[in-house]
Amino acid sequence: MNGLFQQFIDLFSQNADAMAQLGVADALDDFLHALEVDDDGTLRRYRSTIAEMMKPDYGVNLNGVKSPLMPAAAVRRAVPDLSKDVVNCVNDTYYFPDSIAEGNVACALLNSDCADNNHYHVVSQFNGLFTPKTLHIYIKPGTQLSAPLQINNILSAAVDLATFRRVKVEVGEGSDVKLVLNESAVDDQHKYLATNFVDVFVDEGSKVEIYDINATTDNVSRLNEMKVKLKRNCLLDLFSLTLSTGKAVNIYDVDFESDNSEARLNGFAIGDGMQQIGNSTFVNHLSRHGKSNQNFKYVLDGNSRGTFYGEIFVWEVARHTEAYQSNKNILVSRDARMHTEPQLLIYNDDVKCSHGASTGQLDESALFYMRQRGIPEAVARTMLTQAFVGDVVDAIGYAPLRDRMRLLVENRLYNRSTRPCDNCRMVCNTLTNNENDDN
Repeated sequence: MNGLFQQFIDLFSQNADAMAQLGVADALDDFLHALEVDDDGTLRRYRSTIAEMMKPDYGVNLNGVKSPLMPAAAVRRAVPDLSKDVVNCVNDTYYFPDSIAEGNVACALLNSDCADNNHYHVVSQFNGLFTPKTLHIYIKPGTQLSAPLQINNILSAAVDLATFRRVKVEVGEGSDVKLVLNESAVDDQHKYLATNFVDVFVDEGSKVEIYDINATTDNVSRLNEMKVKLKRNCLLDLFSLTLSTGKAVNIYDVDFESDNSEARLNGFAIGDGMQQIGNSTFVNHLSRHGKSNQNFKYVLDGNSRGTFYGEIFVWEVARHTEAYQSNKNILVSRDARMHTEPQLLIYNDDVKCSHGASTGQLDESALFYMRQRGIPEAVARTMLTQAFVGDVVDAIGYAPLRDRMRLLVENRLYNRSTRPCDNCRMVCNTLTNNENDDN
């Protein structure tokens, strides 16, 4: 498991005093200790998966060497032609336009030690070890974005590589914005570790839609954490959409800091082969009249493994809370496995809360009915699994993205491709290399 850290260890041995002053060694020790002794609630359920992520001898960009923007034909956007407001991150190098959303959105790269970063779990602490820069996105109060702001995280290197990204988003009061985060890999020859931490602060009366899309390859491991804090009268729609990956651990943490806010968390994960996909949600009701609803679905084939761990906390002060959680899963093959663990922790009687989980196989009667009408078995199974995740896709509020996701899900299920874009029938504009380098 030390392969990833060898460059860091060498650097530490040469600059021990400087590293000690920065607290880097302590944070690394905390992360490794949490993995080894299993004493962290977040990592406990993913200990073996994260340990496997750390085994390859990845390169680490300790010197901050810039990665070039991809040639035009190399990468396709997850959401084509939606807006000009696109931030591209190649490995850990950011490229963004001079002006975004007609000046209502400001982007800047800040030194991480000057960005007022928060560390919520050892995962975010681990990310901070190797992240010298934080992408800061500030959305002015009252901003209404008709099209989403896109952040394309692109993995492309000549060697196995670990990338570390950190994003801080501040949404001003009374805004209505959409944010698309897309993870993609240019090749499947190299191993990648993508660690992301996204910190989102939503001011009063704002509506925010966040779409976290993972469409990579079997050689990509993803360690991802997102923290969202909601003020009064806010509405959050958060989507976790895993089309393909090698190994993935996604942690979503939502805090209701003030009254009368609502959060809707939806997600699906499609896995096959030896893929491992884990999602954890932590919804903290810290104020009154809050509403939360979670709906996560998994479709697992081959020898894939899925994990869902969800916690809802309702504290003493959070009267009149409504909180619901659902996790439903289909095991397409007999060798696929799913572990689900929903939890409610309620310290207030004046609430409405429920949770539930189910894991099963395709409806044999429906499958028989379709086969009797001449539909081949493989096609019938795919149609049923597509319908199974359909309510998650239908909940996407932005119509162009909803249509795009339907197509990607269809391609993923019918072709069983770990790179949905390979079989996509939709003609997309690709990245160009004429964007400004603001790094």
